[in-house]
Amino acid sequence: MKRLEFHVADYVVMLFFLAISSAIGIYYGFFKKQRTTEEYILGNRQIHLVPVALSLAVTFQSASSIIGLPSEVYLYNIMVFYITFGIMLANFVQAFIIVPLIHPLRLTSAYEYLLRRFKSRGVQLLGMTMGMLQTLLYVSVVLYSPALALEAVAGIPIWLSIVLIGCIGTVYTSIGGMRTVIWTDVFQFVMLYGGITVILVLGVSKIGSFSHVYELSMKGDRLKFDETDPDPRIRHSVWGCVIGGMFNWLPNCCNQSAIQRISSVQTKKHARIATLLNIPLDFIFTSILILTGLVLYAYFVTQACDPLESDKISNPNQVS
Repeated sequence: MKRLEFHVADYVVMLFFLAISSAIGIYYGFFKKQRTTEEYILGNRQIHLVPVALSLAVTFQSASSIIGLPSEVYLYNIMVFYITFGIMLANFVQAFIIVPLIHPLRLTSAYEYLLRRFKSRGVQLLGMTMGMLQTLLYVSVVLYSPALALEAVAGIPIWLSIVLIGCIGTVYTSIGGMRTVIWTDVFQFVMLYGGITVILVLGVSKIGSFSHVYELSMKGDRLKFDETDPDPRIRHSVWGCVIGGMFNWLPNCCNQSAIQRISSVQTKKHARIATLLNIPLDFIFTSILILTGLVLYAYFVTQACDPLESDKISNPNQVS
C-alpha cells in the first residue's frame, strides 16, 4: 500500500485554516479592541449561548481525541464509547451544580472563587499552580497529537509542528481575548465536524457500504460492547469508562477555560443551556470518531495491509 502524503490541496486547506483563525484574532485585537479587563477576558458577559456551547464542546475535543479514539477502535474495540456516558454525567453536574454556583458570582477567574471561598491567598496560589501544571501537561499532549499526524503525512518534524502551532495559537488568542477564542472555536467546530464527516463518508464509499464495515468489524471482534468485569486490569469496562470517565471529565467542567465560558454569557439560564448542549454534541462527535475507527479497521482489512506491520507508520496513533 502506498504511503499517504500531503498534496497541494492539503497544504492549501491547512494554510486556510490557520489564516482564518489568525484573522479572527487580528480582527478582535486591532479592529474591535477590548477596552476593559472584563471585556477582554469574558467578552463583556454578552456572548450568545450558542457560540459558547460550541466553544465548550471544541475546547476539550482536541487532536488527541480525533487521533486517539479511532486508533483505539482500530487496535482494540468500541468499549471506549462508554466514556461518553461518563462525560454526560459530568455535564449534568456542571449544568446543575457548578453553573448555579459560579455564574451569579460574576467571576473573572476560576481561582478567584478559591480566594472568596477560603479567604486565603495561599489556597488560591496552590489552586493556580495546580491548574497551570494541569494545563501545561494537557497542552503538551494537544500539541504533540497534530505534530505526530503531520509528521506521518507531510514529513514535518514534530518539534517544528509544535513550535508553529503553539506560537500561532498563542498569538491569535492573546491579542483578541475571549471573543477571539470563542469565535475561533466556532470556526474550528465547523471544520472539525465537517472534515470528520467527509472522511467517514469517503471511507465508507471506498469499502462499499456500512453493512460491509459492520461485517468486517464483527469478524475482527471490534464491536465488543459488553465488558462488565470489574477487574481494574482490564483495558476498558463499562464501570471503568462510565465512572472513571465522569471523574476524569469533572475537572474540565470547573477549570479556567470552562469558568470563563460559563461567565461570558449574560444569564445563568443561558449558561446552563450552553452546558447542556454539550451532551448531544459530545455524543455525536464521539459516535463519528468511533465509526471512523471501524471504517479504518475495515479499510485496512480489505487492503490486506496493516500500516504498523508494514512500517508505513511508526506510531499506532498515526493510524488515523
